[in-house]
Amino acid sequence: MAEEKSLENVDQNANLVGRKSDLIGVKRQIKIDGRNILFVHKKGKFFALDSKCYHSGGPLHKGDIEDVPNFSSCIVCPWHRYKICLQTGESVYQEAYPHQPVKRGPWKSTGVKQRTHCVIEREGNIYVQLSDLTQEMPSDHYNKERPPREEGVPNVHLKDW
Repeated sequence: MAEEKSLENVDQNANLVGRKSDLIGVKRQIKIDGRNILFVHKKGKFFALDSKCYHSGGPLHKGDIEDVPNFSSCIVCPWHRYKICLQTGESVYQEAYPHQPVKRGPWKSTGVKQRTHCVIEREGNIYVQLSDLTQEMPSDHYNKERPPREEGVPNVHLKDW
């Protein structure tokens, strides 16, 4: 979960993003240890999460941010309109009733799908510390650095059906 830490709990491996005063209102992509990260400032808070959508790798940095009841600010993937909570990484949706198109149900979560990372404020600077990467998450597939391709080895692996 993206959270702000105080000085006494800072990991020495945290990565400097920039001066707090320069980051107000920004939405930008950064790369930390080969991982694609979306860094966002919204409603007075900083957030960091994997920058490519867990669903199909869509560019979240190009998505709009919307307020969703019970989930606060969510980034909307520009490819398939998936909504992802900036704070928790939960994918959220609103129930629809096909026979009553005007009526919409409550917003619900499908669970945490997008990895979030810790944001740290220290002495006027903002840092991002990668979350624990030992447990797989759906967004990992599109956001971690891939080893270079070996020459002569195909990029696509085919299965016999």
